[in-house]
Amino acid sequence: MTKTVLITGGAGGIGREFCKLFNADDYRIIVFSLLQEELDALGNDLKAQRPDVEYHAVQMDLSQPCLLYTSPSPRDS
Repeated sequence: MTKTVLITGGAGGIGREFCKLFNADDYRIIVFSLLQEELDALGNDLKAQRPDVEYHAVQMDLSQPCLLYTSPSPRDS
């Protein structure tokens, strides 16, 4: 069974490092962050670390709750 982790603010700082640690342990990774460029760079780094990574990036400001209901699901990507 695949383990899944959801990390907010995961494209930079400690969140980014958590992503790398979970990636090394074969987790499916769902990451929320404000900046798409950082999410893209993180995805490239995770794929370099583990080519078969299942990585879903969601560019969203979670401090704006109304946006949660209008954004696509990570499964839609």
